[in-house]
Amino acid sequence: MALVLRCNHKKKQVVFPFVNGEYEDNVTAGPKSRARLSDSDDWGSNTANVNRPTVGKMDEIRNYFIDKYDYDPGRYQGYSIKTPAYKIMARLDWNINDNNKLNFRFTRAHSKDNSGPTSSVSPFYATDIYDGGTAASKGSGNVNHNAAMYFENSRYFKEYNFTSYASEWNSKWLDGSLNNVTRVTYPSKMSQEAMREQQIFHQLIFWKTVLFMHVLDQISFLRAT
Repeated sequence: MALVLRCNHKKKQVVFPFVNGEYEDNVTAGPKSRARLSDSDDWGSNTANVNRPTVGKMDEIRNYFIDKYDYDPGRYQGYSIKTPAYKIMARLDWNINDNNKLNFRFTRAHSKDNSGPTSSVSPFYATDIYDGGTAASKGSGNVNHNAAMYFENSRYFKEYNFTSYASEWNSKWLDGSLNNVTRVTYPSKMSQEAMREQQIFHQLIFWKTVLFMHVLDQISFLRAT
């Protein structure tokens, strides 16, 4: 969706303002992967984007972080990603007299891209997290593998900000025999990986999650025996 606002006010006067604004409400689909409903459900490449973790396990981990650390890692499936963008341009033309004209211009553009967490490999075997299975071998699996899932706040985004200021002076000298154009501009472009406060430690949170899942499995195994 784009919203364009324009104001172009021109009368018989020496100052002419112009303002233009655009806003984009960009919404894209999140990860396709879904958690299993139970340990007996199939997962992997032969299923419709069903990954190995179960809904109960993912909810348990999320609730653990909320209760223990007062930190919500976010959703893990069924969410959309918002990356709004906007552009603003303002200009002021000043006709000082017949021989001198001056204008000022301001431009601002902002956008951002959202990306999933890093694909760093796991030092664990798949069997270290869940009993049985060899789909994610040691040193080859990662958070984007179908044997794992990540939470929404593990994502990060890159921001793109561009701002510019410009001024132009047009003048005539010697009855129009000599023309002068003087421009002064100042651009500022910044591209940075900006993370929300909770996302700064997304790698640390991931490893805590893996270790916690392993502990839960060991507890379940001891209880079963």
